[in-house]
This record gives sequence, structure tokens and C-alpha cells, in this order.
Amino acid sequence: MWPPVSTLDLSQSIGLVLLALLVGGVLWIGALLMRLLAEREDPASAHPTGPTLEAIEQHLKAIRQSQGAGLDLRRIEHLLVDIRDSNRRIHEQWLGQPSGPGPATGGANAWPLADRIIVRLASQGYERVEILTPRERWESIDSGDGEVLVEARRSGAVYKGRVQIQGGLVGEIHLKPAHTLFP
Repeated sequence: MWPPVSTLDLSQSIGLVLLALLVGGVLWIGALLMRLLAEREDPASAHPTGPTLEAIEQHLKAIRQSQGAGLDLRRIEHLLVDIRDSNRRIHEQWLGQPSGPGPATGGANAWPLADRIIVRLASQGYERVEILTPRERWESIDSGDGEVLVEARRSGAVYKGRVQIQGGLVGEIHLKPAHTLFP
């Protein structure tokens, strides 16, 4: 049996504390070595509460598959192509319609051609478009080919020039800034 506490001197007390620390350290190192050996043999058993790298990869793969399942990318691509094609057809029809009334109407009103000219110039960034060609000349232009004199503004500068009509359609547009025309 151990001697009573009162009979232990200071050196014996320190020795017992050091012995207890030494035994505790050896036990801790032994447990650490056992854990490292178990992890080396089976990584999943070493961390039973934490996810493994394979489990994380499987979870990410499942997330990617579930996100892609709702979207049919090929169908979306085809829809976008259809929208683009229909937009192009509408644009071509809008710009390519005969500009004035045909021979069946007698050519009495050629102002839809003026509207098309204004819209075409507006689409190119011009504003405040004025058609300078007298209305009397519209009948000859309405039948097919000719030129229409215009004045418009873009970025504050005045532009003057002509719009060519070919076959009743708005053709080439020739506008120059007014300050280059008049030095």
C-alpha cells in the first residue's frame, strides 16, 4: 500500500505526477498509432462521421444530373434558331415590300414609300428625316426607279443626300454631312 499522503515528501509527489503524465502520454500515442493504422487500412472507418471524397464526388454528380434534367438544351437551341429565322423573315418582308401602290391602284398615293425611307434612315441612326423631293415627282418614282432627296440629323450633325429607289424598293442610301458639302 501507498504511504499516507502526509508522509510523502515533495520529491515523491513530483515523481508520481511525472509517472502519471508518462503513462497518459504513452496511452495517447498508442491510440494515435492505432487510429493511423486503421485509417491506412480502411479510410472510411477512420472518419465514420465525415464524408469521404468519393461520397462528395457522387453527391456533386447527382446535383449536376438533377440540374441538367430540367433543361433540354437542344430544344432551347432549336427554339432560338427558329426565333432568329422568323425575325430575319419579318425584317426582310418589312424592308422588301413594294414601296408604293402598284399599277392596280393607279399610283395616286406614294407616301408609304416615304414612310419606308424614314424608317430605314431611323434604323441607321438618323432622326428628324425630311424628304425634299416634291410630291409631284413621287408618281414617277413610285413606278420603279428613281432618287429621293432627303435631309436628316445624326448625332446633332445635318446630313443631306439621296435615297435610291430600285423597282419600288428602298435601295442604296447616300448621305453626307452638310459641313463637308458646304466649305
